Amino acid sequence: MKKIIVLLALFVATTSFAFTLSWDSVTMYTDNTTIPVTKTVFYDAWADGTRILLNGVATSVTIPAPGSGVSHLYEVAAKVDNVSSAKAGFTWVSPLSLPGGPANLRVVQ
Repeated sequence: MKKIIVLLALFVATTSFAFTLSWDSVTMYTDNTTIPVTKTVFYDAWADGTRILLNGVATSVTIPAPGSGVSHLYEVAAKVDNVSSAKAGFTWVSPLSLPGGPANLRVVQ
């Protein structure tokens, strides 16, 4: 039983939670005409000025470990036919990751 508890504790301690930045797909040009379905929209994304996605086709990307209680700037731009949109920006403060309290306190003689 003790081995199972130790293995479970190690699993929980080494498991990190991933965060994902996501956005709506771009379907219109700035003049409100529809982008033809024959065209591929690519996305570039930045986290705090560092590119984390280049020419992606999905509308989400896993972001680097955000830290605890830290403010970040995330930006995404769309590209069609190698013409890029302006960057859309989003500022987010990562949640506080508070450690769990000590467990199994005891006095040993």
